[in-house]
Order: sequence, then structure tokens, then C-alpha cells
Amino acid sequence: MSSLSLAQKIAQQAVQRITSGGPSSTDSPSSTAAPASSQSEAQEELPTDPFGLPPVPRRSLAAFAHNIKQDWDLDPIGCATVDKYLGMSPEERSLFHFAAMLKIHEQVKKKNSAAHYTESESLKASFRYFYSTLRSHALLLFFSPQLTTYTQGKLAEAIIAAAREIGCPELPAPHEIGKLKIIKKSLSRYLTNIRYQVKEKLTVNLRKKKQLDVATLSQALVGEKGVVPMTANLYRRVAVLRFVAINPDCNKSVDIEDDPLGTPTETSDMRVTKLDDNFWTKVDAVTNEWRVVAQGNTAVLLEIFDDTYKKDCSKYGQPAKSGIVAVPYSDVPAHQKIIDKHASKIKYQKPSSKPSRKRNRREVSESSEDETSDGDVESGRNGNGIGTPGNDAQVDDSTEGQ
Repeated sequence: MSSLSLAQKIAQQAVQRITSGGPSSTDSPSSTAAPASSQSEAQEELPTDPFGLPPVPRRSLAAFAHNIKQDWDLDPIGCATVDKYLGMSPEERSLFHFAAMLKIHEQVKKKNSAAHYTESESLKASFRYFYSTLRSHALLLFFSPQLTTYTQGKLAEAIIAAAREIGCPELPAPHEIGKLKIIKKSLSRYLTNIRYQVKEKLTVNLRKKKQLDVATLSQALVGEKGVVPMTANLYRRVAVLRFVAINPDCNKSVDIEDDPLGTPTETSDMRVTKLDDNFWTKVDAVTNEWRVVAQGNTAVLLEIFDDTYKKDCSKYGQPAKSGIVAVPYSDVPAHQKIIDKHASKIKYQKPSSKPSRKRNRREVSESSEDETSDGDVESGRNGNGIGTPGNDAQVDDSTEGQ
């Protein structure tokens, strides 16, 4: 028998397998066809989710929107917006998202604008003239003959109202509450500083052996020349300030028939080294007592203030000899008369009996104008300001030398 080569042996084996019907070498368990039933079962067992999770049953978009309304507790307007959103096309929804983002941007910008409206940036830099004007108005209101209180009224609000009537284009609109609140706080701090400075200047004068006449003292207290005109009404106010400073215990009821000024001669000869921390509160109390005694009679009230003024002139010198020319009230600028009108609307309120926790420098806290109750501003009855007969019956300043 002839020998076969290796190739021939392989071919021979293949022929034998085919002719005998045995399994082919190419057959394998993986390539063997499976029954149709087993294939369908295998397909059903295969998961459709790539992570092996069973598919979630689909629900309608309207049902999903209904769940959102309930979960987020939307109001009727919000629910209507969601329903409207369901009927939008993809392009309309994109535009809706863009408009919503713009609205949010506007609100954030408006909020940041109010937050950055600070005294240093806006009032002093961008509105330097506006800020200076408000300070001038504050000084005029503080020395207004119509002002009935230095401490217990909404002085800052009266300044803002007067500035709005005078015409101040830089003043924020009434609805810009955030900006107005910052201006109000700034004015309150400035008024506190005015009270402190005036009291210190008055103390310096009272320490002198020879005190100034009322006209020179008024000019020293005002400080800024040209802002507050020198008038007889201003002299009467300053005379009252000196009277209370020399007689710190004079805040009590007085009897018009006897002597509305009491008997200050014993203490008036004593030099004052320091004024009481409650000096301005005492001034308010004294002038309020005099208004109560006058019972709305402007002639009686004027007589009380005028008597104080005349006694001051006889003791410390006549203002006519000071060389300072008094301005008649008829020549007072129109904007000051508007400020006087708003000053007369500030109502005096008795201070609280609760102990104060303020610092010594503060006669009244910086936010005293903010903390007073509503209704502080009312129409000034008969214009019962300090040292003035009222809006309709101003004192003739030609009697300055009396």
C-alpha cells in the first residue's frame, strides 16, 4: 500500500466524513440552528435598556404637566402658563425660554442697581451737586422758624418731600424705595451731625467769659455762609437755644401771667462747661410746653419767644451792633419758604420713657426719623413753629434792633 502524504490524508478524512454522514468539523454548538420557539424566548428575555433596566411605561405630556402643577403648588397664573407651554411648538418654546431669561436678568440688574446706589458712589460721585443740595435743604429745615421739633419727627422725609416740590431731577422716583431709603439714612446721619456740631459750637461760646450777641452767635452756629439767611426768626430760635443751655432745668410748665421765662437770672450768670446729652430733647420739651400754654394762640406764643429774644439782647448785646445785616422775610428765597412749609407739617411726639442705649455723641439715634410711628406728618396748625407766628403772619424783621 502506497503511503499518503499529509495533504492526501486530510483530504481522505474529509471525504470519509462526508460519505459516512458524520458531523462536519465546521459544525459547532454556537453555529447549530436553534428552534424558532427558543429564539423568540431568548429575544423576549433580552433587556431593551442599555443599563439592564426594564422599560418605563410612557405617559402623556398633559399628565406630567398636571403632576408638576401639584408638586410645585403653582398658582392659577402659573398653571395657565404651563398649559400654554404644552401647546407651543419647539421654536416657540425656545423663544419662551429666551424671554424668561431676559426677565430674570432685568430683575437681577434692578436689584443690584439699588444695592450699589451708595452714598460714596452715586450720591457723592455721580450726583455731587444733588447731594450738596440736599444737605443745604437739611440745614435750612433744621433752622426753619416753622420747625416744632429737632428730634422726634420725620425730618429726613420732610426734606425729601420739600426737595421734590422744589424740583430736584436727580431725586429718585417715589416707587424707587431702595434708593430713597439710602438717601433718607444719609440725611438722618447728616441731621445727627448738625445737632452735634451746633451743640458743640454753642458750648464753646458758653465757656467764654464774654459771650457773643445773638446775631454773631447765630452766624457761628449756622457755619455755612449764604445757606441760611440771617433773619429775626433765626435770632429768636438761637436765643431759645442759649436760654435752654444756660437753664437746663427749665423744661417744666410755665405760667404766662407770671413770667413765661421763669427766673433764669441765678443760673444765667454761671458759665456752662458742657451741655447735657439730652440738650435737644430738653429744647423740644420747653418749646412744646410753651405751645401748650399758648393753646394755639400765635400771638401768645410769639410773645413768649420774643420776650426770650429781648432778654437775650439786653444781656449779651443788640444784634444791630454786630454789623450783620438781617434779611427781611419777604426777601427770603422761595425754596426756603417751601422748606418752611414742610417743616411746619412735622409733628412733635413725646420721647419714649424707655432707657436709651445710644452713644454719648448722639442726642438722637441716626434712625430716629425712621423709627417714629406713622402719622408724624400733619398740617401745621397755625404754623406753631419756634419763634414765629405762623405761615400767614411772619414777624417783621425790621424790628431787628429792638
